[in-house]
Amino acid sequence: MKFKHTFSLVIFVTIGVIAIFIYLNEKQTIIIEKITEPSTIVLRKLHSQNGIHALKIIGRGQLDGEAEISLILSGKPYKTEKLSRQINFEWSGDWYDDSATLEYKPSSAKKGSLKLEYEFEDFW
Repeated sequence: MKFKHTFSLVIFVTIGVIAIFIYLNEKQTIIIEKITEPSTIVLRKLHSQNGIHALKIIGRGQLDGEAEISLILSGKPYKTEKLSRQINFEWSGDWYDDSATLEYKPSSAKKGSLKLEYEFEDFW
């Protein structure tokens, strides 16, 4: 009897921890498929989020050639990363808007892939 109670409690706690992890893990992903074409990408917070105070962007992939990606703030590049070969960058910092704009500009990119994982952080 005591074993059943303990087992039930362990299952309940485990499900709770998994639910909290899923709720708190609010990362979104965008893949730039047309690596040879310039593009403007708009990142948006989740509908469930309020009071955005930070933004984190992680870029991973590979590129045959060169390109550049910029986070735009007030119409100007705020953070810029030059991309070539193995891509591995991370941007994070204060951000108080519900969306963010990225500009991707290939210069000599012929093929490759670029995956952007991002997360708007809210006060809850």
